[in-house]
Amino acid sequence: MISQFDLNSIKIIDERWREAEKKNALFIDEMDTERVLAGFRITVGIKTDAKPYGGWENSLIAGHAIGHYFSALAMRIASANDEKSIEKAKIIIAGLKECQKQIGSGFLSAATVQDENNPYIQFDILEGKADGNQWVPWYALHKVLNGLLDLWIIARIEDAKEVTTALANWVSKRVLSWNEETRKKVLSVEYGGMN
Repeated sequence: MISQFDLNSIKIIDERWREAEKKNALFIDEMDTERVLAGFRITVGIKTDAKPYGGWENSLIAGHAIGHYFSALAMRIASANDEKSIEKAKIIIAGLKECQKQIGSGFLSAATVQDENNPYIQFDILEGKADGNQWVPWYALHKVLNGLLDLWIIARIEDAKEVTTALANWVSKRVLSWNEETRKKVLSVEYGGMN
């Protein structure tokens, strides 16, 4: 029988694994919460002096690597009960909550802004409602949602449940508005993220 257990129930004794864990912890510690939140804030029009991280986080799928970071942060909290990580997670959740309040829905995105008046544009393009550039917005959103779930369920960060369910409600409302043609159109591009 398989049963679930908390990450802090495991003690790693192999030196190579412990060394890798230390390196991961250093990376997690080095991430700047203001830069983590920058793309989300820019999307909803909240002024920030912080610049988003580069690479994937400066593109149409920005947010997806940050979603992975949320998961790593949650696992660090669960395995080490690290106060610095807990504080970072609380700051991030408060910042995301502020973004949701600003936009007036549970939506969250850090993707490069194409239209300041339409933060949902990539989703609209994918559904055939607008023209412009889009990549895989549902894929990126899935990574953010999964990271938020980890901060809520694994790390037990206060307010993470509220931010996560607000985003899930936005997703549900959007998806339930689709007709069969739109559903097929989206799934022809986004089958991984949508599943």
